[in-house]
Amino acid sequence: MALVSSAFSSIFRGAVASCWARASTSALALQMSSEEMSPKAIMFMITDCEKLSSLERLSLSHGHLFNHTHVSAMMSRVAKVYERKAKVYEGVHADQYQPLMLELSAAALKHVDLMQPREIANILWAVAKLGGVTDASFVPSWLLAAKEKLPEFNAQDLASTLRDVAKLGIRNEGRDDAFISSWLLAALGKLPEFAAQDLANSLWAAAKLGIRNEAFISRWFLAAKGKLPEFNAPDLAKSLWAAAKLGIRDEAFISSWILAAPGKLPEFNAEGLAKSLWAAAKLDIRDEAFISSWLLAAPGKLPEFNAQELASSLWAAATLGVSDKAFISGWLSAAQGKLHEFDAGELADIRWAGDKMGF
Repeated sequence: MALVSSAFSSIFRGAVASCWARASTSALALQMSSEEMSPKAIMFMITDCEKLSSLERLSLSHGHLFNHTHVSAMMSRVAKVYERKAKVYEGVHADQYQPLMLELSAAALKHVDLMQPREIANILWAVAKLGGVTDASFVPSWLLAAKEKLPEFNAQDLASTLRDVAKLGIRNEGRDDAFISSWLLAALGKLPEFAAQDLANSLWAAAKLGIRNEAFISRWFLAAKGKLPEFNAPDLAKSLWAAAKLGIRDEAFISSWILAAPGKLPEFNAEGLAKSLWAAAKLDIRDEAFISSWLLAAPGKLPEFNAQELASSLWAAATLGVSDKAFISGWLSAAQGKLHEFDAGELADIRWAGDKMGF
């Protein structure tokens, strides 16, 4: 017992000392004049900020000293602070972060020539995380500058960049076709290096953006087939949904997907369950093991389905000829409280499915 007490005291003293050292360093940094601040000290202060107000004060007092690394780190930090706060509190709006993001995005464009690929990708991630709260011209300008450096991007940065472009929904009237073309050229040779999550994100983004480049699609399926056992639940759902959205039925991919998915279906969330069954219906996948596993996993999560997910899952079940009492009972119970949320198209799908399933 004495040994345990001694060990705990030692750990506690170490933690206190570390805390005091961190606080002392921050206090010293705040007391320094701008001219005395080193780039390393500024970076320490950025990573030490836990609130929007702290980041705003830092930008006001030391923003004129920010280099390209600081700007990228600041924008990433703003997004992380927002993300953390939004998970804990309701009513957190990205608009509250817009003034600082406008200031930082303007600085980013001034420093873009010095930016490394990871910094470019991180800035796009931050903007996407905050729902694009920057000047309307920023993203097109950023992509115009970024596309020249795409050949230097590694697999992870390529995948995350296309994902964030898709999240921002900016492919309007062909404005970013030059970026998409440059991205495809850079990505084709690196697809074998894409990790499971990178593969899932890139095909999801291609589906969202309507990219049907044959070379990319064929190489994607070739790269993905051997890595499907590494896909987690969200990646599996996302990739099958994307294949269905693109209208592509690759037999080798589907066979590998069916082997990988059933054991992970209990880990699928409501969105993943709904999208995977919808995709199975679209691609005419009638594998008994998958459908049985889906029907075991879904009923307990049906209360979490939103109106769109409820409608699409019932349509998919009817399309696949599924008639499971537990699923139908759970579906009806979940749908009762969401009747006012269904739109006209969803109600039409529900009526068609109900007629087909006999209820």
